[in-house]
Amino acid sequence: MNTFSNPQSRTDFWRAQVTAADAAAMSSARFCKENDLNYSQFMYWRQKLQAPLTSAPEKKASGFVKVEPSLGPLGSGLSVSLPSGMQIHGIDSTNVTLVRQLLDWAL
Repeated sequence: MNTFSNPQSRTDFWRAQVTAADAAAMSSARFCKENDLNYSQFMYWRQKLQAPLTSAPEKKASGFVKVEPSLGPLGSGLSVSLPSGMQIHGIDSTNVTLVRQLLDWAL
């Protein structure tokens, strides 16, 4: 177990360990095992040393995005009922040419 004469030397020790672990090509658990470090203490110090210096809480995004629905023409459009019983619903300016072709075919 490591003994430290002051809090700064403890901080310096763990900063060096975290830096070395970041440079190593191995997991934190393996690094701790190979360097005879307590994994829980290592993770505590890693989190403590990588924490932001400001005490203000970080503003996180809500995860929601405002969506504006795309509204078509007002109402549900026109409908046509033919003598044969065929019905065409939702006629508007975007599909009037197609409806005309259908009527030409049906009549």
